[in-house]
Amino acid sequence: MVAAASPSLEDSALVWRYDTVGSEAINSMISATTKCIAQVDGLPSSAGAFVQQEIFDRMGMDSSKYAVTGWSSNLSDMGKLGTMLVHDGWYGGERLLSREWVYRMSHPNFESANTSYGMLAWLNHRGNAEGIGGNISSGSNAAEGDPCAPAAVWPEYPHFESKAPDCLAKAGGADACKQRYDVGVFSAQGFMGQFIVMHPALDLVIVASSRAWRSASDTSEMRSTPAENVSSSSTLSRGD
Repeated sequence: MVAAASPSLEDSALVWRYDTVGSEAINSMISATTKCIAQVDGLPSSAGAFVQQEIFDRMGMDSSKYAVTGWSSNLSDMGKLGTMLVHDGWYGGERLLSREWVYRMSHPNFESANTSYGMLAWLNHRGNAEGIGGNISSGSNAAEGDPCAPAAVWPEYPHFESKAPDCLAKAGGADACKQRYDVGVFSAQGFMGQFIVMHPALDLVIVASSRAWRSASDTSEMRSTPAENVSSSSTLSRGD
C-alpha cells in the first residue's frame, strides 16, 4: 500500500494514488531492503526471512507468512500485530518497532493530497480525504470521516515531509485540527474485508475477517481459521 505524491514532494498540488499490489513502490523498496539486510552479519538473507525472525517469531505469530504478494495470517496474529502498533511498537516487554515509525505510520503524510492515509495505514480524518480510511462501518469514506472517533492529526504544522499549514479539515469547524489528546484511530484494511482497527484512546484493537475471504482461495491461510472465528470480530486490549 503506497501513497504516491507527484510530480515531486515539493509540488503544491500533490496527487495521491493507491498502489494496491505494491508493484510501483513497495516491491522496489523490498528489493533495496533485502540488499541492505544482506550486508549485515547475523541477519537473514531476505526481507521475508527478516520479518519472520524479527516480528513473527518474536511475537508468537505462528500462522503468519510474508511474501512479495503480501501478508497472510489469521485473526489471532492480526490482533497481536494490532496490539503492538496501538502500543507504539512495544510488545511482550520489548520494543519491536520505533515509536517514531509507528507515529508516522498512523498520521497523514501529505494533508494536501489525502488526510486519510499514513505510511501503510488508513486513518480517521475530518475531510480532504480519499480512499476508505474514515467511516469504516459505512463501507465508504464519509466526507467527515467518523465524527464519533478521534481523527489522526499532527500536534503542529508543517511537519516532516508535509508543507500543509494545518490539518486541512473540511468538517468539524475551526477546532477540528485541535485535539487535547493525540489518539487518532487508524486501521489496516486487507483484500476482501480483512480489518485491524486500532483505537489508542481506548487501548483497543478490533480484528475482523469476512466470509468472502474463506471461499476466495483453498490455499489461503485464513481459510484454516475456525469458522466461528473467521465470521466474527475479536477484541484485544492490554494484557490479552
